[in-house]
Parts: sequence; C-alpha cells; structure tokens
Amino acid sequence: MKQVPLNPDDEKLCQTIFFYKHEVDGRETVVSRINYLLMLNTPCMGAAEEEMRNVKQVLADAENPEEDIKVLFSVCNWRPHIVGCLAMCYLPRNDTLVESLWELLAGQSWAAPQIAATVSMVDRNFAGNAAQRLSNTRLVNTGLELNTERRKLVGSLNLVKSFLALWSLLEEVDAEADVLHQTRLIELKQDLERLERSPASDIAINWRRQLQTLMRSVPPEQI
Repeated sequence: MKQVPLNPDDEKLCQTIFFYKHEVDGRETVVSRINYLLMLNTPCMGAAEEEMRNVKQVLADAENPEEDIKVLFSVCNWRPHIVGCLAMCYLPRNDTLVESLWELLAGQSWAAPQIAATVSMVDRNFAGNAAQRLSNTRLVNTGLELNTERRKLVGSLNLVKSFLALWSLLEEVDAEADVLHQTRLIELKQDLERLERSPASDIAINWRRQLQTLMRSVPPEQI
C-alpha cells in the first residue's frame, strides 16, 4: 500500500473503492489499495501479475467502479490517474471514461504517457482520435518560443509529453496515418524532442506493452 500526500481532493478519493484513510504517526493520510508505484517501476513479472490480480479484486468489490474511476480522473493528483488507468484495463469499454482519459491528456497530468498508452488500448477509434488531437493541439497553434537564456516551451510540459506519447503510439498502431507525414507536425515533433528531455515516447510504448503482457497473463475473465 502506498500513501498519498493529503490534498483538497482527499475526501473525494476516500469515497471510492480505491482509496481509504489511514493514520500514521498521528497523521491522517490517504492510502491506495493499488500499488501504483510498483507498476510505474517496471516490476518483476510475478509481482506485477499479483498486483493486477489485486486490481481485479478491488474492482470485484466495487458497487460502481465506473463512477469511482470518474472521481479518480477528476482530481489533479497524478497518482489516482495511474490507478484509474490500471482499473480501466479490466472493465468493459466505457465511452464516458474513454473521453475522460482524452480530457486528462489535454490537461496537466504528470502521468500523460501512461494515460496515452491506456487510451490506446481502450478506445476503439484510437487512431482517428489521436490523429485529430495531434493535428489540433495547442502546440501547433502557439508554436515554440525560444528564450536566449534558457529553452522554453509555450504551454505545459505535460502537454508536450502528451503530444510525443500520442505520436509514438499512433506510429505503433497505424504507421501510415496521414498526420504522421505532415511536414509541419514532423517539424514540431522534432523541435519538441530537442527541447523536452522526458522520454515520454518510450514510457508510453513500454507501459502499453507491459499492460498487454500482463493482461495476457492475468486476463479479465479470471481472478
């Protein structure tokens, strides 16, 4: 179990099946029932499989897991976003939750690569939706601003991570997509890769492959 630092959304989180309050050294904290940090750190297969079984059990105990996941996606804290992504892999496809993932990608979540990878698995029209968002991203409209003293991006670094993650995932799903061959977007991608050191593309691809492997080992129909 991993403790989440208190924040204004804690009460909302603790009303879901995924989090609960726990006192440590006289201080009340919020604890996740799902070990999201383990999954972020490329665990050994045995530990990862056990945690995915835990995800499934938590969902089995939930009265309304879809509503609980909506709460996870409504807060600013990136940790519940990871928990929600893991949970979505074991639920029937839900268009409302899929749209919530896309909204997170357009926001400020630190977990943008993992969110992008998850939506690539649960959105039936991922290729089309990814192409549309790559074309219409605010980064295309505002461009890049280079400061003589330091490298600076117009907009959020998390938005940049979303763009790079979506690009790499779309390449893997549909390498012939027209958007990947548009000169202005290719140049933007190259600029972003030079300016943004976070390996968002690799993180997204590795997260997707890790989840696909785990879901073969611990499929949705078995606990």
